[in-house]
Amino acid sequence: MKVDEIIEKFEDKDGLRNIEKRVRGRRVWLTVDRENFKDFVEEVYEIQEDAHFSVCAGTDLGESVELIYYFSLNFRERHGEIYLGIRVILPKDDLKIQTITGVVKGAQISEREIQEMLDVEVEGTPDVRRLFLDEDFPEETYPWRRDEKGPDKIAKDFHEGDENE
Repeated sequence: MKVDEIIEKFEDKDGLRNIEKRVRGRRVWLTVDRENFKDFVEEVYEIQEDAHFSVCAGTDLGESVELIYYFSLNFRERHGEIYLGIRVILPKDDLKIQTITGVVKGAQISEREIQEMLDVEVEGTPDVRRLFLDEDFPEETYPWRRDEKGPDKIAKDFHEGDENE
C-alpha cells in the first residue's frame, strides 16, 4: 500500500475526513481531535492488520501538550515501510485521552510514560503504577513539563548552596 492510498482510506472513513495532514516522502503525520483519536488508531489496524506501534512521544507546548503515536506500515516490504504519526493536541486544563491498549496491547508502556512524565490521564489504562520514576520522586512533578509542574524547582533545590556558584 502506498502513502496516497493510506491517506485516501482515512479520508473515506465517515467522521475521519477533517484531518490535518503532512506528508514527507514515506512519512505521514495526521493531526486529529481527541474525540476521533481512538477511531483513527482502529482504522490503522483496519488498513493494515499487522501495523506496528512504535511509541508515543509527548511534548509540552506551553498552553497544551502534544502527543504523537507512531506506527509503521508495510514494515515487511523492503524499502516500502511507511511511518505514520497520529498527533493529538490536549489543552493543559483537560489532559485526558482514551487508552488504545484494547487495540494495541503494547501501547501500555508508552501510556504509562506519558502519565508519569506529562500528567496526561490515560482513561481506561489497565495499569497506572509508576514505571520510570522512583516512588520517592515528588508527587505532582512531571519531568517533561515546562511549566510550574515541571522539574525546575527540584533542580534549583538540588543546586542550592553549591560552592561553585
